[in-house]
Amino acid sequence: MARRSSDIIVGLDIGTTKIAAIVAEMVESGLDVIGIGTHVSRGLKKGVIVNIDSTVAAIKQAVLEAEGMSGCEISQVYVGIAGGHIKGVNSTGTVAIKDKEVRPSDVAKVLELARAINLPADRHVRGAPGSARAHRHRGGGGPAEHHQVLQPVRPGSGGHRA
Repeated sequence: MARRSSDIIVGLDIGTTKIAAIVAEMVESGLDVIGIGTHVSRGLKKGVIVNIDSTVAAIKQAVLEAEGMSGCEISQVYVGIAGGHIKGVNSTGTVAIKDKEVRPSDVAKVLELARAINLPADRHVRGAPGSARAHRHRGGGGPAEHHQVLQPVRPGSGGHRA
């Protein structure tokens, strides 16, 4: 059976010593690795790109090797990078829920609010949503003040996906 591009996931790890690409196919039991490619990394120092041309060449080589092994043309990747210059910040947003049902638009709104944080001009938000949790709140003024609130939850903090 021919592979569908929607069943293919590609990871690219850009490291100080090595660039690695891995191609996996989603199957019923999980993921099957169908291709890998690696190349020596000479364009990074302590996780920071110091020579863009060397870095690009190493990425291209690792991707070409993974394409050859997997028989797939790679057009999208999930990229992993690390270094002292990479920082993680947890942020929250809150949205009132109507009719006890969390809709996709509620999730989108809470993520939008969670991303609305003040950062210096040279910093960027790259969303990696965890999960969300719905909380019930009751006001003192009767049924009109009963509502639910959807908030994002940090991974590993015990929240449940909404």
